Amino acid sequence: MIDQELRAAFVAALRDPERKQVRGRLRSGKAMCATGVACDVYAAAHPDEAWWENDDTFVFQGETWTHIHPFELEGLAGLNLSGIQVANDNGRTFAEIAAKIERGEYDYEEAA
Repeated sequence: MIDQELRAAFVAALRDPERKQVRGRLRSGKAMCATGVACDVYAAAHPDEAWWENDDTFVFQGETWTHIHPFELEGLAGLNLSGIQVANDNGRTFAEIAAKIERGEYDYEEAA
């Protein structure tokens, strides 16, 4: 089941003009990649499972992540986070990624 509230919060966070974008890392200081924003939104909704340990380390269920999102979050809110990460690292802006999410272009499809 897709968590529509989490999906909407993610799109809203991507559209926040205060967000700064980075490539190749989840987070660097206050800047994040698109999947870093997804991790941030997830951590806000689930602070007992996930949090930022410092400026660049995301902790999810006791494991640390710096360059890619936790694999367990793939499919988060019905989204293909790996595809979003590639788009981010290939130069797509947060606004472009948010628009594609709204059009369903990053919807996650599980392997049959």
